[in-house]
Amino acid sequence: QYGLAREDVTSLSVVETEEPKIKPPVPASTYNSGSGVPVANAIVRVKTEGIEPKVIMAAKPKPGGMPRALEIHRRTKLYAAQDITQLLKERGIDYSVKFKSEVFGKVGAPSTKLPLEAFDDASYEVHEDWLAFGAALPCKALVLDDDEVGAWAPATVTGYDVDKGLYTVAGLPVAASSSSSSSSSSSSSSDTDEVALHRLHICFAAEDPVNFAERVKAAHTARRAAEAQLLFGLCVDCMPTEGCATPDDDALRRVAALATCTRTLRALNPSTDKIVQDCAQDYARTLNGIAFRAVHKTDTSELMQLLEPPPLSEERSVPERGTHLIERSSSYKDAFAAFRFQSCLTRPEVFAIITDVRAENEKMLLLKPFNHVAKSTRVDDFGKLQRDATDAVAVKLKKEWPRYVTTCLRQHLRHVTKGWYNLEESSDDIYKKSKLKQFLRCLNLMMEACMRTLLTNSVNDYASFLKQCTQTQVTVQDCSTVTNDSNFRRPPLFAVDLAVEDDAFTYSSKLDSFVNVPLERFDDLMRQTQSITRVERVVMRNLFWSFEPVMKSVHPSEDWVSVLREEVRTALSASVEPLKAYLETYEPYLDFLR
Repeated sequence: QYGLAREDVTSLSVVETEEPKIKPPVPASTYNSGSGVPVANAIVRVKTEGIEPKVIMAAKPKPGGMPRALEIHRRTKLYAAQDITQLLKERGIDYSVKFKSEVFGKVGAPSTKLPLEAFDDASYEVHEDWLAFGAALPCKALVLDDDEVGAWAPATVTGYDVDKGLYTVAGLPVAASSSSSSSSSSSSSSDTDEVALHRLHICFAAEDPVNFAERVKAAHTARRAAEAQLLFGLCVDCMPTEGCATPDDDALRRVAALATCTRTLRALNPSTDKIVQDCAQDYARTLNGIAFRAVHKTDTSELMQLLEPPPLSEERSVPERGTHLIERSSSYKDAFAAFRFQSCLTRPEVFAIITDVRAENEKMLLLKPFNHVAKSTRVDDFGKLQRDATDAVAVKLKKEWPRYVTTCLRQHLRHVTKGWYNLEESSDDIYKKSKLKQFLRCLNLMMEACMRTLLTNSVNDYASFLKQCTQTQVTVQDCSTVTNDSNFRRPPLFAVDLAVEDDAFTYSSKLDSFVNVPLERFDDLMRQTQSITRVERVVMRNLFWSFEPVMKSVHPSEDWVSVLREEVRTALSASVEPLKAYLETYEPYLDFLR
């Protein structure tokens, strides 16, 4: 409309001033009626809705330079003339066609996608709080469906949800508002026409459309890179590590030495076996990744060309020093003192306790609360075996484990008589403000996490064991011909005898016991771990406790436990049906029996 190019109004006018010009004579109409002073640099501001574009210029220009108001006016007109849809198409982003993943589409999953909002780069933002400039800001908004198809439409931003990170947008067309309920990055209400959209789907009128298009392009590029990295990592993880070269002993010793290079860690002498094991595993994965890239360069098969690995990052230059220098402000000492005052990790005894407790937790995770029998047993014997294993683990969790942690605390803190870690504290107010309370709470959370991990893994393994024992298909033809699935190699879980009782054929064990006995052990361990007293209650003997604090554990009423229990019940009930069918084959012999 004004015949202006983008570079004519943005680039040089921001950083340079115009050459002084000879001003024409001032018309008589520019003089006020009450004085003879002319109005200099007077410009009529164009009234626009919303906020003004961000312009970094002096409020008062040099003589002959461009006024700041004129620059704002020109940018406003330039931004309004830009078409955000065309700008995105120039960068390879077209929201009018159905989304298809360039990476996952090669392996047969074109509709699989990662959420675009997770890859938004906030460094493109020009204002931290847009709504600080007004309650209703004009914009162009985009509402996408599940296939990422939509169109930009004029709208108004009326609010912002800090918790969800979404802007409230009103004034969209009815069709766009109705389709927002199926979008992963938006939400709408049936009572109003307002829609909650992510920042990537809102281009403010006072925002540079080119900068916004670059922001959207950066998000799409980052998503494609993440998809390629995920696919490459999946391929590498599926490659076997057996037979891969391992780091030599000298390298592993150097890793262990670097992991315990501080004075405190050397004094504690912790075990480095886990660190060395993780290092060897990462080393094998790295070799698999190198081998995969090498094979991809030489192998021209269709499969290898589809699994294209992501490009390697540029190698960083070797630093002059092995340390990272940071700029310390004048208030560093104050900040460090405040951190030290709040932290409970200020004594070497604390690190020793944490190391010992973690080592004991690792031992607890190796416990087996269920006996996965390898041969057929009577159902009563099976229940006794599971009961013995469960009771043994429950005794360790309820008595031996808390006793060890309590002894460890008293042994390391026995020399502390007064201060933050006084185990003989009798004042409840002082104890609540001490670091000892924070530290004991940390130990309690560590123990709860360990116990929950143990129970979760054990219950899942026990359920998998029972379901695996019932996977076979049994076909009963007659009393002497019974066939099983040929792929089932495991011995039967239960052994049962055919018996005669009250002139009728039956089994030595009731059929309901094959379902009830395994399920009774399913919940017994979780019930026994609901009353484990916290270490805090045992250690702080001089405090008054009005209740008995217990550690949180897996409860039998949790949703995932109920679902797993029902799956096991269904599998066991289905395995009992062949027993009923086999018993029916003896009905022709009842008359002879009687």
